[in-house]
Order: sequence, then structure tokens, then C-alpha cells
Amino acid sequence: MNVRIKFFGMIAEAAEKELLIFEDFPGETLGELENTLLERLPQLKRYSYSLALNKKLSDSKTKLEADNEVAVLPPFAGG
Repeated sequence: MNVRIKFFGMIAEAAEKELLIFEDFPGETLGELENTLLERLPQLKRYSYSLALNKKLSDSKTKLEADNEVAVLPPFAGG
């Protein structure tokens, strides 16, 4: 399955990119994708971030589907 990963804010700066595409990703969950991402970009281990799957904050057990879009979001404050 294809997965588009978008990086935002300081996470994009750390990753040195705003977009990464995994074609034919073999994993099934967001957690497996995160593990693969951290293997490829180990500098992200120093940062706090949230993952959103198809514009919805999600946890590591969330199942991936065809043509997913994942956002890697830096910490944010609301008010």
C-alpha cells in the first residue's frame, strides 16, 4: 500500500523534508509505519510528536488502508 507522510514545523526541519512517500509499504498499522519511519529518520527520536491518519489524530494500533496520508505533527498549544 502507498503511504504519504507529511512533516510539519520543527519535525519537518529535523527530517529535512516535508514529504516522504512509501510505495508498497508492507505494514498494517500506524505503529509499524512509525517504527519504519524512525529507522529511516532516527533523529526524530529526540522529538515529541503526534501522528494523524487521514487528518485524524490516531494511535499506534490504528489500521492502515490503501492510499493513506499520515501527518507528523509537532507539539501544539491551544486555547
